[in-house]
Amino acid sequence: ICHFDRQEQIANEAAMTRNVEKWVQLAGTLSILVPLCTGQTICPAATGSEPPCSAGVAVGKLCTHPPQTLCPTQYSLGMIVVSCKTDKFNGKSTSKLASYLETHPVPVVVGPDQKLFVTDHHHLAKALSLSKYSTTSVYVCPQLDLSSAGSMASFWESMNSKHLVWPENNEGKMLSSFSDIPATIADMSANDPYRSVSEYVRDDNGYIKCDCPGTGTQPPQCQPTCGNPPFLEFVWADVIRSNFPINGIYNMSTSDQIAALIKIWPNATKTVQQPQFAKQPHYNSGSVPPPNPPITVDPATGCEE
Repeated sequence: ICHFDRQEQIANEAAMTRNVEKWVQLAGTLSILVPLCTGQTICPAATGSEPPCSAGVAVGKLCTHPPQTLCPTQYSLGMIVVSCKTDKFNGKSTSKLASYLETHPVPVVVGPDQKLFVTDHHHLAKALSLSKYSTTSVYVCPQLDLSSAGSMASFWESMNSKHLVWPENNEGKMLSSFSDIPATIADMSANDPYRSVSEYVRDDNGYIKCDCPGTGTQPPQCQPTCGNPPFLEFVWADVIRSNFPINGIYNMSTSDQIAALIKIWPNATKTVQQPQFAKQPHYNSGSVPPPNPPITVDPATGCEE
């Protein structure tokens, strides 16, 4: 099961439909998130013959859907990461892409009007939609049905109570309203550079993202049940953001952002392993060593090599 210790922050009540809870630490149990957190998708493995979601959606049954028209549950993306994933998709053969997508179903919550709200793999969906395979659908795994929520305000209220929406903009500030979240994956354009460096730190084992089901022995953070809290990279992006503020980062060119992020990345990896962050999700004190060989980042593209 997944554990969270929620640090509550109150947004502007005049602008928000409710108080927004910002969870960034581990503690109390949210049983509703078990299917999403365990990493053991509740859908069967893809066979390649799944029907389109437009033919009907049922919890626990895979269907296919164009990535562009899926609905996000976060405001921004790490656009450096998106660009790198797009390049990787462009470099795959049709058969290799099909195999990849079969093993990376996109978890969704069914919302009002049968809209499908992504709770993970936003970057995958956006990158695929920008690639030469933009007409290829992703496999979708419905994890929860909130289609009876009625209004969108009630839907977002329920999503927020279950911690299935990330209520921050691309600068780590609270959204004024959940309606600020783009309507579709195609509409997502806001760049959070700290989300990109968070991925470098993650892949450097600064913190741990579980590979579920994966192979071999899982690290302690992934036992006894293998899984990841939703928005794990954004949680740690906020830690890095607060400890490594970069003047003007949000207005820099992509090349300047890449240079700035590569510069802070090694120290960020060391910093997130300090004891004061021990209650953050999937904290690594250093017990899990860096990968061997170590990851490297191309200074021209910002992509891991």
